[in-house]
Amino acid sequence: MSFVAVSEGTGTAEDYAAMSRALEQAGVAKPLLPSARPVEGGRFRVINVWDSQADVDAAVQVARQYMRSLGLQSSGEDAALKRTINPVYRLVVNAQ
Repeated sequence: MSFVAVSEGTGTAEDYAAMSRALEQAGVAKPLLPSARPVEGGRFRVINVWDSQADVDAAVQVARQYMRSLGLQSSGEDAALKRTINPVYRLVVNAQ
């Protein structure tokens, strides 16, 4: 079963690229469907569809380690990044 993770926090496209490099260097599987963009208030939103819960768990673990290495709170109420993870019932990609 696939899972969708929606993450939002302070950051920039450069921060997103750095996090993506950290995930790749750690050998984390790439998301099936990645999406990222800046949103209001100097925040950045990432929406990824992952192949499995194990892939999500691996990405979250590496992301938390990376954030802690930068001195950022990685979980709890004061976390620099808020995340929701939900199973995907149906996913249709309309490619041209």
